[in-house]
Amino acid sequence: MNLFSLPKLSPRAELLAKTLHHLTPLVDHSTTFSRQIFQQDAMIQPYFDHPFYSCTRYGFNFPHLPSPLQYLNISAILGTTGLLCYDQDELQHTPPRKNATVFMSTAFESSALLQHYALDGDEVVHTSNKMLFGRELLIEGHYPEFELKAHFQGIELQFKIDVSRQSSWMMKTPLYDDLSLVMHYEGFFHIQGERYPVSGTGTFEFARAATPNSLLPHPLSLTDKVPVNFVTYQIINLDDQSQLILSKIDVAAKSMSYKAYIRHKSGLCEVYDNVEFSIVEYQDKPTLSPFGQYTLLPKSFEWKIFNQNQEPYLMIKAKISSTFQYGVGLGYAAAFEFEAIDHLYSCHRYGQGYLEYIDVVEQTEICPYPDAISGLTQPQQSIPII
Repeated sequence: MNLFSLPKLSPRAELLAKTLHHLTPLVDHSTTFSRQIFQQDAMIQPYFDHPFYSCTRYGFNFPHLPSPLQYLNISAILGTTGLLCYDQDELQHTPPRKNATVFMSTAFESSALLQHYALDGDEVVHTSNKMLFGRELLIEGHYPEFELKAHFQGIELQFKIDVSRQSSWMMKTPLYDDLSLVMHYEGFFHIQGERYPVSGTGTFEFARAATPNSLLPHPLSLTDKVPVNFVTYQIINLDDQSQLILSKIDVAAKSMSYKAYIRHKSGLCEVYDNVEFSIVEYQDKPTLSPFGQYTLLPKSFEWKIFNQNQEPYLMIKAKISSTFQYGVGLGYAAAFEFEAIDHLYSCHRYGQGYLEYIDVVEQTEICPYPDAISGLTQPQQSIPII
């Protein structure tokens, strides 16, 4: 959120940032597509060895689960994004297009799993309707129906997923598509011998991109990556009929996408680009990742959404309610409690939401902040990384 400077960028990355800020408004059709029913069924596929797309992401988010889970995040990235905020270079031991990264987490103790796989290795099996990552994650099916099976950190789960046509597009460009769809889930968890049946509404995320590694066989240096330095993505089920998606993406410390989406069961999606996201209070100390990077994470935050007449429409007040789990790119996942103030209907709603938060900053500035940082010598969590 620009409290600290960006890491040093190469001249190529600086030029790329300026080019993206100039061209993206001309070629991005995310708002138009978000107001339409999703009809691009064929695009949802893993692009293994594709001549154009070199990176694909599948994400399944469950924003409101019973205690002790609170939320569930499942993310599988095939390939390498080329983004400053997302690529975990320490995990990449294969050519960029043969790399796969799986991240799964809940709020239950130290439940996060962050693991690397080689797409051409023995641990990964992929067919037209199946992706198996070791013994940890199995994704079966095609849009709109998937089955998930996972086992990590003492948690076993199995879900049937039904993905709707209610879409929100973060980006829709010739090189990069990033969208979120409402999903309905039913299944169960096994934790410490207890079985938890659950069902509800969440989100399915899908992204595909033609990255620099569509042409280059070697990894990009840190200074040459696409300088996406800040990302937050948040999910709130306002009620049984509507879901709120909040998103902010910064490139070189300047907003590239900054929107709120309200998706209704009827199929309507409202898109608001007059929004404000602010951190009310930060954590007392920066958090150290398993790879030695510091991030100053929020303790509480707010969103303000305005209508076309510049009038307040919806306000979200939120407070983090779980441990931050590292593994969303170079950032974290967590649960939060919220109060939604609806100015149109003069009503208040309360509940629990899901947060992803990535903020890549110049480490020489953040490391000494605050003075007590010298006491933070270990990562916040113990996370198995293979």
